[in-house]
Amino acid sequence: MTEKQYWKEIFEKFRVSDSLKELILKTVSLPISKKDEILKNIKSIKERGGLFLALITLFRQQVRCGFVLGDPLKEKEERVVRDKKTGVDFILSWNPDRELRKNHKMLMARGIISKKVDEKKLVNIAPNGKPCYLCWKNIKEQNPAEIIFKIRLANEYFYIGSNFAYITNNHFTVMNSKHIPQTFREEIFDFMFSFLDKTDGYFKIIYNGLAGASIKWHEHLQATSEDFPVQKINQGEPVLKKSSFSLHTPDYYIPLFILTGTDRKKIKEMASFILNEWEKLSPNHTENLLMLKKNKKFKLYLFLRDSKRLVGEGKSGAMASFEVSGRIVLSVENGDFDEREIFKKAGILWIIKIFSDIKPSEKMIKSLYTRLKERGMVK
Repeated sequence: MTEKQYWKEIFEKFRVSDSLKELILKTVSLPISKKDEILKNIKSIKERGGLFLALITLFRQQVRCGFVLGDPLKEKEERVVRDKKTGVDFILSWNPDRELRKNHKMLMARGIISKKVDEKKLVNIAPNGKPCYLCWKNIKEQNPAEIIFKIRLANEYFYIGSNFAYITNNHFTVMNSKHIPQTFREEIFDFMFSFLDKTDGYFKIIYNGLAGASIKWHEHLQATSEDFPVQKINQGEPVLKKSSFSLHTPDYYIPLFILTGTDRKKIKEMASFILNEWEKLSPNHTENLLMLKKNKKFKLYLFLRDSKRLVGEGKSGAMASFEVSGRIVLSVENGDFDEREIFKKAGILWIIKIFSDIKPSEKMIKSLYTRLKERGMVK
């Protein structure tokens, strides 16, 4: 798809006025040297057209200026692996652009990272000796081409910025304005609800606990406008059904709970209880979360994880929310480890295998279900 076609579809779908179209197209074409003007325009687009339009405008500008490592609108190599058992059409995505993030010389040339940094201005130095990549003060000093802007989610403030090593179109990182660890707390659900409200359900939002979060010392979420394959899963009959929400435990390759409804308080209470019980069983237990909103209903996908079981054989790096939700990104093509061959040949048996590699122990899963049965939450 060309960028012209992309904007034509967006403008028609959301009935964007001519004056707002003009502002959007002007903003995406501005160079990074006009950062103040870009931010001013993004805020104006947010006020006039909503956060969704502001975000997709920002992402296109970040693609145009070279901050995002490739253009998701250009045709990508993908393979769909259909699974009759679960109903999920898994996507194998070949994305070598992500490997560019390891090329520091290129990153400096594109202005993604600074050639010279005043280290006295950097804050929150991590155990590895590097400053936190998600603190806004460090972004300001170290990433001249990156544009972030501040929003309020529930009762806290966050910064939103384009993910330069994108997985999907309109892939954003949503960073807490405070430097606090990536440890699950119940307020995470409030932030997810708030973000979906503010983007009118056109975005989906994910949270990686200690299962895939590469920056564990700073709380953050991720968001995208694209669908996830797991959304087509065969949910089966609900194990718990009330007037304002329901709970499903579909047959999947790792433990998955799906909570659906309009009652965000009940969804938060039930999901928090499940996760708290899960984390009580082992200090290694963690989670991946995916939430979306459609027709005023929220849907939360809660994946149970074990931080000691993050990697599937034949795939580099930890499997996080994108992967467990059915989009498996492959990008390494060198030396003894070659994901290109996996991309070409892998079928459902390989997918089942990598999910079995990351699946928590059956003993722990049964222990959790026993606790939930005692509370009448599952059959």
